[in-house]
Amino acid sequence: MSNTTISIILILWFLSIGYLKSEISDQ
Repeated sequence: MSNTTISIILILWFLSIGYLKSEISDQ
């Protein structure tokens, strides 16, 4: 895998974690 692919995966991973945390805190 290239560095660009790894960066994209990390960004999507952090975004999904932030989204899940916000969903949990809202309830």
